[in-house]
Amino acid sequence: MRIKNKIRTLRSSKGYTLVELLAVIIVMTTVGTIIAGILASTLRGGNKSNSLNEIRQSGNFTISQMSKMIMYAKGFGGIYAGSGYSTNCTNPSTVNPTNGVTTGHTSLQIINFDDGVTTFSCRNDASGKANIGSQSGNLTPLYLIDSTNVAVTNCKFTCYQSNLTEPPQISISFTLTKLNSNNFAENNVSVPFQTSVTMRNLNQ
Repeated sequence: MRIKNKIRTLRSSKGYTLVELLAVIIVMTTVGTIIAGILASTLRGGNKSNSLNEIRQSGNFTISQMSKMIMYAKGFGGIYAGSGYSTNCTNPSTVNPTNGVTTGHTSLQIINFDDGVTTFSCRNDASGKANIGSQSGNLTPLYLIDSTNVAVTNCKFTCYQSNLTEPPQISISFTLTKLNSNNFAENNVSVPFQTSVTMRNLNQ
């Protein structure tokens, strides 16, 4: 009787088989892989969202600053048309944004109320990277984009007037791209910005 009880005790207290251990390991590995994938996807989504917010804040700030200065300027100094600045925005060579022409110019000028001239331009900053800058008179250019984190492409200005008695309509467009130092695909984000501003004051 005692021998039978001992045999039953030994049978009931035996360990897991190798097949059972392997099955548990496979299941746990699969679950761990799924959880790691979900976490990685969440982190990538968060990084991309942060990059987009950074680019949008930079672009919106630049558009806002330029729009205010152009809208409330004393007058229009002209858009650079190859050999100089032209204030005639009825000429197709200065680019009519309503007729499907996509070519633009790299700089324009406005006249301030102190009769000084401010130039907005798509230029290279001190590091040689493309940027958007404004310059009043002979002062050092003020770069409106932090080019250490963001690259500027497709930067252009256009102007349009249906006739010379109307104030010019200035169009600004550019694209900002997040500089990707770690080569992660989720950080390869670009955002285009575009706006049109009608000047409130005609040249005197």
